[in-house]
Amino acid sequence: MDHPDWPVTKRLRVSDVDNSARCLLEKSSVKEHILPHLRDNDMLKLWRGVEVVVWDVDTESEHVLVLRRWKSSGSYVLHKNWLSDFVMRRGLEMNDVIGLRWDDENSRLEFKLLQKNLFSSGPVWAGLDSKCPK
Repeated sequence: MDHPDWPVTKRLRVSDVDNSARCLLEKSSVKEHILPHLRDNDMLKLWRGVEVVVWDVDTESEHVLVLRRWKSSGSYVLHKNWLSDFVMRRGLEMNDVIGLRWDDENSRLEFKLLQKNLFSSGPVWAGLDSKCPK
């Protein structure tokens, strides 16, 4: 996946688009490209979760997600409104490729769908109840 304008890229897995309601991010990418932009106070709260404003570049819409570090693995996840605001609203599916980057000027994360899965068998979340977890 070569997308130089998007330093954090992710090929979505089933657990990123099902009712797990979170997007697991690569530790090294988050440490290198996102954490340096967070306030010191927010860095201390990562175990509980920090609200992050996310700008969807494709739809020009703003959303709020929570960035959290899991104690068990040290991995980072985006959750809270991930399922409703991104997976369902954007129709994200397994094997779609997304990009993330930090926007210093607006102090927010930017999101972009970089590649749609061309061999889709339909969204994993299609059978979920409308009261899906956020």
